[in-house]
This record gives sequence, C-alpha cells and structure tokens, in this order.
Amino acid sequence: MATVKLVLDQRNKNAKKFPLVIRVSHKSKWKYIPTAYKLTTEEWNENTSSVQAPFPNIARTNAKIQKKKALILEIFGEYESVIKNM
Repeated sequence: MATVKLVLDQRNKNAKKFPLVIRVSHKSKWKYIPTAYKLTTEEWNENTSSVQAPFPNIARTNAKIQKKKALILEIFGEYESVIKNM
C-alpha cells in the first residue's frame, strides 16, 4: 500500500525556504506533490508534521495542508486494489 507523508523538500541546499510537499511512496518509488507553501526549517515541525510559529496563520495553513493530505488518502482508498497491482 502507498504511504503518504508531509516533508520539506530540502534537496536544494542553497535555498533559505524550502517547498512543503506531500511525499507518496509505493514499492520504493517516491512521487512529490507540491502544496504551494515554502517554509524555513524553523517554521516546520518534523515531529508533528505541522507548520509552527513564526509562520503567519498557522491554524488555517495546517488545516489546508491536512485537507489536501486527506483528499490524497481518500483517493488511495478508492483505488486500493488498482494500486496493489501497480
């Protein structure tokens, strides 16, 4: 089954802000889905997978991100049998 996780895409080491992406992995292959947010490492809490201060509108931002993640999980639930055969 595919797994879904929120991560900061820190592959560009020269950047000050990193894009927040939803990482979908299945059979050791990753696909990154952008969320349109760019954060510093201080604004992202890796343990809780949530945005934290000093980012503005923390509650609203976290709600939007979780809603997008829930939509992806819902789609995977609907197509679980197809995904297993991929």
